[in-house]
Amino acid sequence: TYYNAENNRARSLIGFQSRLEIAILAYNLAYCLERFN
Repeated sequence: TYYNAENNRARSLIGFQSRLEIAILAYNLAYCLERFN
């Protein structure tokens, strides 16, 4: 269940890559907010 990558329903490689990048960015943002706040 890392970054919700298994449930990705992107139709192309570019869509998959962009969704994965957004998921990782959101995870890192949540981690930073929790750690430094």
